Amino acid sequence: MHFSGRRFPRLLSLVRFVINSKRCFRLGTAEDGARYVGKSEPFTCKLPMVISRIMLPDDANIAGNVHGGTLLRMIAQAGYVLSTRHCNSAPDSDPSNPLMAVLARVENTDFHQPVFIGEVAEVYGEVVFTSGKSIEVVSEVWAENLLTGVKRCTNRAQFWYVAIQSGIEQNATALTPVDVPQFKSSGDVSDSVDKYVARKWSKMSEIETAHVHLPISETSEVLYSSQHSQTSLIQMVLPHHCLSSGHMQGGSLMRLMDNCAGVTAARHCKTNVVTASLGAIDFRLPILKGELVTVRGRLIFTSSKTMLVKVTVEAEGVLPQSYRMTTEAYFTFVSLDGCGKTLTVPQLTLLTEKDKELYEVGRQKYNEQKLKREREGKH
Repeated sequence: MHFSGRRFPRLLSLVRFVINSKRCFRLGTAEDGARYVGKSEPFTCKLPMVISRIMLPDDANIAGNVHGGTLLRMIAQAGYVLSTRHCNSAPDSDPSNPLMAVLARVENTDFHQPVFIGEVAEVYGEVVFTSGKSIEVVSEVWAENLLTGVKRCTNRAQFWYVAIQSGIEQNATALTPVDVPQFKSSGDVSDSVDKYVARKWSKMSEIETAHVHLPISETSEVLYSSQHSQTSLIQMVLPHHCLSSGHMQGGSLMRLMDNCAGVTAARHCKTNVVTASLGAIDFRLPILKGELVTVRGRLIFTSSKTMLVKVTVEAEGVLPQSYRMTTEAYFTFVSLDGCGKTLTVPQLTLLTEKDKELYEVGRQKYNEQKLKREREGKH
């Protein structure tokens, strides 16, 4: 059977990508970590360790390193432990009325260095600020290579949690945050106060409430367009994705979002890709056990070596009128060759006015992140 790339460009691109992946993919190991030359720094973390575990082959992404979604889920789990402990062990907590923390927001998170299979990922963290119904947790991820004993800081993150009654009805469709025990800090919390005020009063871009269908059309066959690489992943929320209350864990959702964004980026450049950074996320509505989650990825901007993917999340239950948009986020990916070196990415082809509008949004976010990294580099 013969087919031409002119008639089936998307199929041909997919075949090439699979072949290329098989040639380039090799599972990263602890030996790779021992040879890895990254930004070395002494182990200076002053936060207490919360969770740690060895990275196994099923934690790998297509580049052979640990999946960014795995690290995000570990950070979210550590934040859940810390904020729930705070709510129930602080001097002014009420033992007769235990509380449970849920993830409300993620600040911008950068992936500084890769974590390799066979290394131990350790998440350190602590509660640094509370205000009314909000709890801020800062975390650091350190990767320990068991062959050399060297530790590297791979991630730093700031997550916000709110508290709810632990006795909340299973699968409740509305979560009502309650007041949390206040944290007495001896340090400077001005940065946390600024973030809290900005989070409370600034108007974030509103999530579209209409269905976002991604139909196959003629434009989807145009290489390097957002229509060509757009991705939808659909998954049922199972018990192991959820808290004891039957609500989907934020970490599980972020892993699924990272998967979708990664597929979108890989479809565009036809190479291995890894997560470079994650923009701020607000978790606006809960997702329940047994519901269907649809995660959609759309490439909106490319620089010379990065790709910015917009990810939206929809949840839908069995009841009528249960469809809702719950979350959106922006993931930045880089393209890698078979040796782990960054590659120049194909530039995005803009076909519609919506493409141009989103491209400008992406350009602005890219420039903001670039300025942020330059400011941090000066300190």
